[in-house]
Formats: sequence, structure tokens, C-alpha cells
Amino acid sequence: MLEQEQKTPNKAKQIIFVLIALIIGVALGFAGGRYRGCYFKPEISGVKAVADCEARLEKAKKAFPIIPEMISVFGNIKEINDKAIVLESTNFSPFEDLPIIRRITVKDGAKIVKFEQKDQAVYQKEMADYQKAISGQADKTQAVTPPLPFTEKTISFLDLKIGDQIVAEAGENIKTKAEFAATKIILQMASPINAGD
Repeated sequence: MLEQEQKTPNKAKQIIFVLIALIIGVALGFAGGRYRGCYFKPEISGVKAVADCEARLEKAKKAFPIIPEMISVFGNIKEINDKAIVLESTNFSPFEDLPIIRRITVKDGAKIVKFEQKDQAVYQKEMADYQKAISGQADKTQAVTPPLPFTEKTISFLDLKIGDQIVAEAGENIKTKAEFAATKIILQMASPINAGD
């Protein structure tokens, strides 16, 4: 009898626990369903639901404006052979179907550089000169370019390694091209594996 009385409170606790879990589950399901897609809104159905989704899609497209042309691409080197690079680039807009893998020919006249940070004293002097030039302008109509904290150092094609992050520039619109000839290659970041080379 005592054993049966002890089982009853445990069983009651289990039932209460299950009921609480169900209530929480229903509440979470309701809240999640409310914020789900427009097709699940009970007040919108059929043609209205499609129109609502299309309106939301158009609003989202404004956050990713269509770039009419591109003269450079950024990405990681996947292969290097002869005077060609296979680059895995990044498509920044989910609304454009652009090539991800690009084959880049590097001709003899192409400039290949990497950025190196300037000496701090040199950069500070350039910044001081820039500040003087700005404050010395009476009419403020002439544009004064601020100094960059780095310089371009020319490197060779052989310095590029698989995994390096580069920007490949071309003298033409390469937005939809899977293959193009580069006029300039900028080594942005050496692969950690190759950084010690």
C-alpha cells in the first residue's frame, strides 16, 4: 500500500511534466509558425500569398543591387598551372547566377603585387601632410586623396600559391565570364600554409 502511494506522486509529477512540455511545445510551434513564410498566413491565401511573397522578394532584392559590370573578382586560388589560375570566387548577390569557378590567364604584361604595410613613421608623416593640405584649402573644391597605410610590392607569378586570396582585375567587363585574361593580380592574403615560404 505504501509503495502504491509513493508511485502515485511520481506518476503525477510525470503527467505534470508532460503537460508542461506539451504547452511549451504548442506555444513555440505557434510562435514559430507565425513568423514562417507568407504561404502559412491564414489571412493570406492563393494569389494573395504569391503576390505578398513576390513583394517581399522585391524588397529583399533592393538590399542586393544589381551591379551592371565587374572588372575584378575576389576569391581563393584552387589551382595554379603554367600561366593560369583557377579561382573560386564569391557571389555576393543571391539574385544573380554568376560563375563561382573562374579560369584566369595571367599574361606576361600583367602586374602582380601584394600589399605591405608602410612604416608607421612614414604613414604618420603622410597623414600629417594630408591634414595640412585639407586645412590649407580655402575653397575646399579640390579633392585631396588621403594616404594609404600600405604600398604595393611587385611579386612574381611563382609567389602565388594554392589557397591564397587574390583580386584579379581585367580591362573589360568580366561579370558573367568564366574565363578571362587578368591585367593585374593583387595578393590579398597568403594562405596560412604558404605564409612561411
